[in-house]
Amino acid sequence: MRSNATRSFAASKKKALKRRIRWKRWVFGLPIAIAVPFILLVRLSTWLYVAKQMNGWVAVILSALAAALLLGSVVWVVGRKLRAKPGLKVVRFSGLLLGVYCVYLLVFISMSNVKTEDLQATYRHLHPVLRVALSTFILLDDQVVVTDTERVPEDYRAMGLSNRPTSFHYEQEDGYVHAVDLRTRGRTPIQNTVTKFYFDLMGFSTLRHSGTADHLHVSLPLQY
Repeated sequence: MRSNATRSFAASKKKALKRRIRWKRWVFGLPIAIAVPFILLVRLSTWLYVAKQMNGWVAVILSALAAALLLGSVVWVVGRKLRAKPGLKVVRFSGLLLGVYCVYLLVFISMSNVKTEDLQATYRHLHPVLRVALSTFILLDDQVVVTDTERVPEDYRAMGLSNRPTSFHYEQEDGYVHAVDLRTRGRTPIQNTVTKFYFDLMGFSTLRHSGTADHLHVSLPLQY
């Protein structure tokens, strides 16, 4: 009897351990699995543009298709784990959802995330790859504030700075601005570190400098 009781206790303990592992997979694994397609969208866009020298819009579209496929796969696997039978309609809906998300990223930025209304009006002047990366991060941290985007030589003189002929804040040959400045004042060191880490990880060039005010400069790196 003691042996049976021992085996029963061991079996119940093993089941409890499996339940805890399964619970942890759902709590930690599911958010990560959902986040990966959106990370892929940003990182692949940057890589295709910089390393493969693709047109910005082509890079974004191809990355969005890859992210939509991955998101659909995640939805399908989760559905199977829940013992549901997700069909192609669910996968297609996931792709459509990501498409709507991309359009939102490319055309809209909230007034709460820009220093002035003028910056909101010039948001679409930013390179599409930069827009996708910036707006994705804003969804993660809604306290991000863009302090500057497009500039002309007169803007540097007005700030008491020498002209910067190679500034990425100027409109480039492709017709887009390749840099933004993000506010660092009023944000914690952790927030500023995470912001810099995100854009570095996504393949952008970052530089913390003061100029006329302390800020984080984020730009698309030169194509190889």
